[in-house]
Amino acid sequence: MIFNNEHPQGAGSRPGAILGEGYGYGVEGIAEDGGGIGVIGIGYGKASIGVEGSVNDDESSSAVYGVNNGNGYAGHFVMLGKSSNAASSALYVENPGGLTSTSGDYGTAATFTIANASNTADAVSATTAGTGTAIYAENTNAKGGAAGVFLTTNKNNEYAALQAESASSKAAAILGQTASGTGVQGNATTAGGTAVDGLSTGGGNGVIGEITGGGSAILGRSDDGSGYSGFFSGGSGGSNQCYYKGAPTWSCVNPADAMKEAAAPNHAELLERLDAMPVNYYSLKAARVPGVRYLGPSGEDFRAAFDLGDDDNSIADGNAYGVALAAAQGLYRKLKADEAEIADLKAENLAMKQTLADQQVAWARAAANEERLARLEAAMTRITEAALVQEAAR
Repeated sequence: MIFNNEHPQGAGSRPGAILGEGYGYGVEGIAEDGGGIGVIGIGYGKASIGVEGSVNDDESSSAVYGVNNGNGYAGHFVMLGKSSNAASSALYVENPGGLTSTSGDYGTAATFTIANASNTADAVSATTAGTGTAIYAENTNAKGGAAGVFLTTNKNNEYAALQAESASSKAAAILGQTASGTGVQGNATTAGGTAVDGLSTGGGNGVIGEITGGGSAILGRSDDGSGYSGFFSGGSGGSNQCYYKGAPTWSCVNPADAMKEAAAPNHAELLERLDAMPVNYYSLKAARVPGVRYLGPSGEDFRAAFDLGDDDNSIADGNAYGVALAAAQGLYRKLKADEAEIADLKAENLAMKQTLADQQVAWARAAANEERLARLEAAMTRITEAALVQEAAR
């Protein structure tokens, strides 16, 4: 049975071909055979509506209600028009209810619920074969509000409130763009929760942030101090983890039981390599703020000097800290060795001074003895001469 309304007012007029009113169902269609459709509505004209439902009371009623007792769809919406444009929709849901002068919760435009706790299917599934977006959300209110909010309210739920996966190496699973606010924001309100979790099982990026203005590409915040503002796990180290928890810098997990083939460096050789490595002031060629100066080695020079890291383009903070600590350790050991040598030289010098002083005393005593002996010899000479004179006088 087909009901057709060719209203003289043309497209956009409100009367329908079928109007059902009642305290139960206004219009009810039942398809008992496979592949059937209970109610089908087609709008041919501009701004036409295939099926429209409205609720005029304050009860928990439904404007359009679909039930599926088999394997089909509770609701199926198709847009077939070849001249469809950006204003066209296969499904359009609007909630104009409530007071425009007072803010309040006046209900949602659409609610999708899976009431069966054993149902593993998706409450909302969106797929696009085109170049557009499967789900697009926009908030045009200047006073605030989010374009999309995803919550898991059960504390025992170990799954993410929002999970997105991309099979393409060039596209993001989730893309958030904003002119002045936050592109993607996640809030974890319970201990142990994660606000935003990015996972890469291939060669892509778990989380990537880009900025063209003066904001933050990636912003992480922990208000109570018990959680992490940022937490990253992975890389060539496997289970290596780095996190930020309010300290002046990042902390990276590096337990002894995760290390293998540990070997102490040759400190003297390391210092020689460090001395030979170029360390220069420089600016970045692609810097968005020109003139900003930096100081340090290039990735190539660091790799050539110490053969550390995953590649010759980057310098891992842990390796830079390790070289600095080993260099400080080597300088300290050299300083202690120099101090010990200096102490030995000082002791040797003191002993030599004491020996010299003892020799000077001995030399003084010898000189005094020589002077005394000379006086004795002179006296003996005088006595001998006097005796000879007396002997000659006799």
